[in-house]
Amino acid sequence: MIGAVVAAVPGLCVAQGMGQGALPVRFDEAAEIDQFHVFFTDRELLADETWFVVGRCQTAPESASLNVVAFEHLADTTVYLTSYGYTADRQVCLVNPDDAPPAFWSAYPR
Repeated sequence: MIGAVVAAVPGLCVAQGMGQGALPVRFDEAAEIDQFHVFFTDRELLADETWFVVGRCQTAPESASLNVVAFEHLADTTVYLTSYGYTADRQVCLVNPDDAPPAFWSAYPR
């Protein structure tokens, strides 16, 4: 499903530094057509994908824009945030972690 994010951002570059090889994602509350709508779940078996957050992106000239939705049926994909990079379907780094909504932090493994 996340391939739609990459396809929506032509020429998407991977982040350098801490998140090297990770998909840079940016949280954006404004509802726009080209955004990818994500629902974070705390149940791995119900997720379409599992993501491992490697940290903040050091440099990310282009990033995928995510809109976190409150209900699963409104999302393009359902994501479970895992504590282990080797079990993740995708590794992501955050362009703007300070703007992450409460739903992200509720699902974020501690």
